[in-house]
Amino acid sequence: MKNTVPLHPYGWTALRFKADNPGAWLFHCHIEAHFYLGMGVVFEGGIDKVGELPSSIMGCGETKGFGKP
Repeated sequence: MKNTVPLHPYGWTALRFKADNPGAWLFHCHIEAHFYLGMGVVFEGGIDKVGELPSSIMGCGETKGFGKP
């Protein structure tokens, strides 16, 4: 899979990436319970270069029900 790093239990990895796209970027485990146990981090790069967010962007809670039939 692209942009995926598999880890063994209690393992670790080192990442090096080119931060040339300003914003806040989430690195996380795809297992939700693991994310809430601390397996996630946000990197901010060039945040001062990020403009105003459009008013049409949805905030947390406004997306409830998306993806459900």
